[in-house]
Amino acid sequence: MALTKVDLSASVLHLADTAKATPVPMGEDFWTNMPPILATGRMVARLPQDEDWTGWEMHPRGDELILVLSGRIRFHCHGCGDLEAGPGEAVLIPAGVWHTADVLEPAEILCITEGGDSQHRPR
Repeated sequence: MALTKVDLSASVLHLADTAKATPVPMGEDFWTNMPPILATGRMVARLPQDEDWTGWEMHPRGDELILVLSGRIRFHCHGCGDLEAGPGEAVLIPAGVWHTADVLEPAEILCITEGGDSQHRPR
C-alpha cells in the first residue's frame, strides 16, 4: 500500500460508494463529456472561480457541499434564496435544487458532489 498525491487542479477525485478513491484527470471536454465513473459515488473538485457561472446546475441524487477556499461568492438557489460565502465558509445545497453563483471576488472552491444524473441549463 502506498500514499497517493492528487493534483486537484488537474484532476477530480472520485469517491466510490465502495469507499475507494480514484483520481480522474480533467481534459478540455471534461464538463461536457464526464467520465462514466462519475455516474455513481461522489466527486471532489477544486475549482478556480474567476467569473459568474453561465448556467444553473442541479444534482438530484445528493446534496452538494461547496467550501470557499478563497475569495467571495454569492450563491443563488431556486426556491431557497441567496447566500454569500467567503474563505473557510461552506454552503450546503440540497439535492434537487437548481443553483448558480456570482463571483464577487476571484475565488477558489472545493466541491463535494453526487454527480449522477446532474443537470445543467443556461442562466
